[in-house]
Amino acid sequence: MSGPCSKHQGFDPGCGLCTAVAETYLHNWSVGSDDWDGWTAPECLPRHLQGEVYGHPGFEDGSTITTSQILSTDWEKKRIVTRSRVYQLVGPPLPAFREWVEKNSPELLKNIL
Repeated sequence: MSGPCSKHQGFDPGCGLCTAVAETYLHNWSVGSDDWDGWTAPECLPRHLQGEVYGHPGFEDGSTITTSQILSTDWEKKRIVTRSRVYQLVGPPLPAFREWVEKNSPELLKNIL
């Protein structure tokens, strides 16, 4: 089973369906956004994950991918729901991403570690 829980259209940590779908893992991950158009507020841009994927049926293990748009996050369990599937984040983020967060949004650092 892949993708967000059909019951919640997102991730609910108390739902057995939601917690069963995280079979795809990302290592050396980061969060990015689409190219800025000059008009849209940066916080409104769709976000996605990038990283080395393992357990994805469409990619060889260790391939670097960019996911579909992030729909919801559970930072405590390190599970991210995108339009196409649920990803389990494994290990710390990509060092360059961590440095960017430390410099630009230090209050978010506790969420991603």
